[in-house]
Amino acid sequence: MSNSNVSQRCASAPCCGSCCPVLRDGRRGSSRSTGIASHANSRSRSIPRCSKGCLRSRTARGEKVRGRRRLAFLLSVCGLASCQTHPAPGPAAPAETLPSPGQPVWRDAIRDSDLDRLARLDAAWREGLGMARAAGFARRVAGEGVLLDPAAAQPRAAPAPGPYRCRLIRLGAGPRGRAFTAYPSYFCHVSVDGDELALTKQTGAERPGGYLWSDGDRRMIFLGATAIGDEASPPAYGEDDSRDLVGIVERVAPMRYRLVLPWTRSGAKLDVIELIPYVPLTD
Repeated sequence: MSNSNVSQRCASAPCCGSCCPVLRDGRRGSSRSTGIASHANSRSRSIPRCSKGCLRSRTARGEKVRGRRRLAFLLSVCGLASCQTHPAPGPAAPAETLPSPGQPVWRDAIRDSDLDRLARLDAAWREGLGMARAAGFARRVAGEGVLLDPAAAQPRAAPAPGPYRCRLIRLGAGPRGRAFTAYPSYFCHVSVDGDELALTKQTGAERPGGYLWSDGDRRMIFLGATAIGDEASPPAYGEDDSRDLVGIVERVAPMRYRLVLPWTRSGAKLDVIELIPYVPLTD
């Protein structure tokens, strides 16, 4: 088609773009293409603009504006409905992979052997306290008050995030065969990781750390592991059975918590870690 014929068509009727020459780069005529991105696709669609001769017609210019509006509307509908390029969500997980209704989330992660340790928590308290009292530590046990009272758990078990002063009391025959051992205090920290609380010991050659899982209002389940030596952080629970830790966190008094680890791999009946929020002194 000659240039004169092109001008005649553009001057006599609204331009649909078919009269304009197509260049190698996909644009029509000599003007630049306009990119309109759909909602679901980051690639721009090239909308042809009429050549210079077509713009001389007022009718063509008005139809061009109205056509752009209609096209933008259609592209927006397309982007919201049928023109999506992202994959659709996968199917729902099989029923056998989902926890039973009402079952705590931590039950899906805990090892069977550690679940057995928690089930025998009452026996660990009974045997650990019995050994300590029989070995002449009855006064030391009584002096710890609610910390070593198996029934001292109170509502609102979740500790607030922040630094804590922590202290370990080991009941039963530990590495040195003592029925009662109280260790010096150290610093530990409760932090927030996503939707979960995390508890870590910050100093020492052995530094336990792990996550706290809600299990009712009076206790939280601790699943973690022990970092050794120069390791930056403990391994994930379940990676090394010899380092895994399981226990419960309870609030036993205002601003006083405890982490109870039954049947530890050190040979003790019970490890009780006291947690008291650390408030630095100010002038």
